[in-house]
Amino acid sequence: MRVKFERRDYLVICVLTIPLLISGCRANQKPGSAEIPPLPPLNPEIYNDVNPRFSPDGKRIAFLRETPDRRLQLHLIDSELERPQAVLESERLGLDRPYSPTSARYCSPDSLVWSPDNRLVAFERSEWFDFDDGERLPGTGLWAYDTRTGRVTPLALHPKRYFDQLYYYHSPSWSPNGKYFSFIAEGINGQRRVGIKPVSQPPKDAEPLFDDSENSDWATWKPSSGLNAIRESALIYRQTIRKNASLPVTETLRAVRPGNPDGQKSGEIWRISQSELVKSEIGLKKEGFSVVPRIGHLCWSPTGKMIAFTLTPDPNDFNLYQIWAWSSSTKQARRVSPPDGRGYLAPVWIDERRIGAISPKKDKFAVISLSVEKRISRTLGVIESADFDWSPDKSKIVYAVPKQDSPVNPDFPTTLKILETNLHTTSPWKTEMSEAPPKERKL
Repeated sequence: MRVKFERRDYLVICVLTIPLLISGCRANQKPGSAEIPPLPPLNPEIYNDVNPRFSPDGKRIAFLRETPDRRLQLHLIDSELERPQAVLESERLGLDRPYSPTSARYCSPDSLVWSPDNRLVAFERSEWFDFDDGERLPGTGLWAYDTRTGRVTPLALHPKRYFDQLYYYHSPSWSPNGKYFSFIAEGINGQRRVGIKPVSQPPKDAEPLFDDSENSDWATWKPSSGLNAIRESALIYRQTIRKNASLPVTETLRAVRPGNPDGQKSGEIWRISQSELVKSEIGLKKEGFSVVPRIGHLCWSPTGKMIAFTLTPDPNDFNLYQIWAWSSSTKQARRVSPPDGRGYLAPVWIDERRIGAISPKKDKFAVISLSVEKRISRTLGVIESADFDWSPDKSKIVYAVPKQDSPVNPDFPTTLKILETNLHTTSPWKTEMSEAPPKERKL
């Protein structure tokens, strides 16, 4: 089995890693000629459960069981973390691109996702590319597991004769009406474009949107319902605009409305330039600090009136990430996280007044409730990783723990954990909090 790299990758490696020069690193090495390093032997007692995702009704959790030999296996478990069920055979994924479901990153993570009707679970599967010189490259396509019938069907695949370089499809998502399907198409060198297609369209017709900069991700669907749900379908995503390497970066929010036949109201909805970010309260000014604006973690409010997102002057420092909110009525965005020197990531709407988020805390993450208007934060608890998901009613968080190198405790059916937030949803847009402190439990 072989891995394909591009010429520029080997040039960088040769410059930065002297030992590789001795072992035969060559700038003209052919793609696919680097051998995969030997993997550790399989021990069925050592595994780690990752990428937990609640179903829309909150009754089940889909997750992947990861073993040291880089195999992932789709599982289902109930919301109390009891009775896990393996629903597919384990598969080796991420041979040359590690599977990364954590939210502590500046680009869209790998993720499972449920369909709006609680029936299907979309996931990644290896997809191989054969080249004319006989070399092969492992990429990924997107498939769906039907929890009622057990069938597995393709959602978004590459054409048989593929000439682009976006080999990895990940971050799947259904529109609220279930008529459209979106994903992120990523290349070997980190280029990313947003893909979108009708669910009824053949999976190999999935074509990413045109993007001159090839720097788009974090797509999220606007909530919609009723008779006009198809026409109202709207996908919002971030896109970087940079004409050339010598010009400043501008970050934008863009909309795509696939249900609208003439594309009305599609296009850019908001932007912030590098100079504008420097002038803001998060555009830090210190010696040697280069401000590079980056938007991420987009999330619609339940009523579709606002979008929460992260904005940072340094994508590699999570302590500088702040949460902003864009309003559909004013067409403007403002910071809603408090000026307390902390970083805030992965926003999710608790109701129209509050946003849930996580904040780096040494090697863990504090779970936070933010008041949008007052910009006040409240800590709900602490979780061990940024690979997590909120239940639909926001009463609990399921999260993955860091990898273990020792056998799993046989008394527990999963390595996942639950944090009780003590938030209790009384309606889709109204949430109440009890005074009791949050509880963490593992079942």
